[in-house]
Amino acid sequence: MKTFLRRCAPPGMPLKAEIYTACIGFAAAALYGLMRFLNDYTRQRSLLLRGKPVEMPAFFLLFKGDLRGFAVMAFVIAGFTVFRYAYLYRGSKSVYSLRRLPEKAPVAKRVLLVPAIELLICGILAFLLLLLCFWIYMHFSPADCIAPDQWALIWRGN
Repeated sequence: MKTFLRRCAPPGMPLKAEIYTACIGFAAAALYGLMRFLNDYTRQRSLLLRGKPVEMPAFFLLFKGDLRGFAVMAFVIAGFTVFRYAYLYRGSKSVYSLRRLPEKAPVAKRVLLVPAIELLICGILAFLLLLLCFWIYMHFSPADCIAPDQWALIWRGN
């Protein structure tokens, strides 16, 4: 795997720092989203247990904005993509060597493949966070206080 990633990076680029930064960013985005959801959820659940509201608010109302960390990560990954492209011309000046290779589009491969993998991982982690928060909502809320079809309400937004 390491040699695959090395072949997909511009020559001489500090790939390890980019991967560490992406991992720390993914962890921070997931932690931010989870803590934000748990804060809103526990506040509403404590109101419910004290007898104030009759039912829990819909899941999508409690989950509002909890994927913002992953949106920020997508912008950071886009910034890394611009940095990778600039590195070919200014850092290693290897763009001229890459263009002479017989393989098709070596510049695009070395600039776009790792950020595309990172964006895919970002989307998967965001969906897993959504599933985890939905599981918490469904399993720790009193069953008679949850409105039906919560999963469908997520996608409709009402």
